[in-house]
Amino acid sequence: MKSITLKTALIALLVGTSIAVFSQKKSNFKTTMFTVSMDCESCKVKIEKNMAFEKSVKAMNVNLEEKIVCITYNTKKNNDQNLIAAFKKLGYEAAVKQTGCCKKAGNENCVKKCTATKNCDKTTLKEGNK
Repeated sequence: MKSITLKTALIALLVGTSIAVFSQKKSNFKTTMFTVSMDCESCKVKIEKNMAFEKSVKAMNVNLEEKIVCITYNTKKNNDQNLIAAFKKLGYEAAVKQTGCCKKAGNENCVKKCTATKNCDKTTLKEGNK
């Protein structure tokens, strides 16, 4: 009887630890929306091919019509400023697109939160440095 109780307690401990570790790993990822100075389909392809291999990039969506690139990456290994520098290295100007603010305030990098979420929800996985 004691061995069954001990085994049950051990299993519960292992499951609890696994859940805690999994939730910590997931919280290290962030999705950021960037406005990028791209103009044509070849710009889109160049960004998709090169940015996928930036350090810790897990997912990416490039929207040519709206000139928006959404990137999901590990915040322990990279940050927004490094990704902006990577865009610049490719020959594109980029800025973090702010969400939840109003375009009427004069900030062109602003977009309402619902639009930002809609544009970043359709992320596609790219093989890169995870």
